[in-house]
Amino acid sequence: MPFIKAHTFASVQDAQAAIDTINAGEGFPVSEDAVTRTYTTYQQKDGYIYIQADEVTESYLGQGILIEVTLPF
Repeated sequence: MPFIKAHTFASVQDAQAAIDTINAGEGFPVSEDAVTRTYTTYQQKDGYIYIQADEVTESYLGQGILIEVTLPF
């Protein structure tokens, strides 16, 4: 199984709250008729609820951690 850098959460509600924070900070959606509605989404896999980490998510949520998940992720 590969390792990915991610932000993990105890619940779907916690993950969605983090996404809402990122979306508000990044201005998503940019308009009511925008195709892109969110910067990121959460995944549930191998016992984790997570958002894959990148520079933007880390600016809001802090440093991600390495987790091991099965492909595809």
